[in-house]
Amino acid sequence: MKIIKTFYFIIFSVILASVMLTSCGGSKQTKTDYKPITGGEVYETPCQMYDDDDWFYATGVRQFKMSSINTAPTALLRSTQLQMRQKLSGVYKAVLRDYFDQMSTDEGGYANEHIESAGDLVIKTKINETYEVCRKQTAPDANNNATMYMSIKVSKKKFVDDVVKEISKDKQMEVRFNEKQFRDSALKIFKDSNKEEFNKFQENQKY
Repeated sequence: MKIIKTFYFIIFSVILASVMLTSCGGSKQTKTDYKPITGGEVYETPCQMYDDDDWFYATGVRQFKMSSINTAPTALLRSTQLQMRQKLSGVYKAVLRDYFDQMSTDEGGYANEHIESAGDLVIKTKINETYEVCRKQTAPDANNNATMYMSIKVSKKKFVDDVVKEISKDKQMEVRFNEKQFRDSALKIFKDSNKEEFNKFQENQKY
């Protein structure tokens, strides 16, 4: 009888040891499969779009209460339009600097004032014409808050065409305005701004 009890005890011990070994092996496998986030990774905002050869883009983000969901899109559109206005103004100033570098001093004074005001007018018009090309929204959290993302765009070609048209309305500028040089300056600055924007975004998104 004592031998039988000893035999059962040995069998039980072997089974228990096997179960514990299997359990530890499973835990070890789970830890191996887990891959923590490491530094240097880049994350993109929903609706994030980058300037290309044809379009300027601006992306806005807004957190809001679900109770104001009916007014949130309009509010976000207005703030995103402001971003676009700031972008166009900065790029246009760079275009003017490049353009006037090609002009003589006596031409620059009058032309500078007129071309700058023409650009400001076109920028204002373009901003008012923009509309959303992408909108995404998160699910509400425990506090009934959500986040909305939106992008708008402006045609680069149409922007330059409209500025040239506005400048040409002044009869004095018909002779003094070098349209080809202006378009060349715009094309050069637009390409440079594409690279700068994308590089800046990548740098800011690294962790």
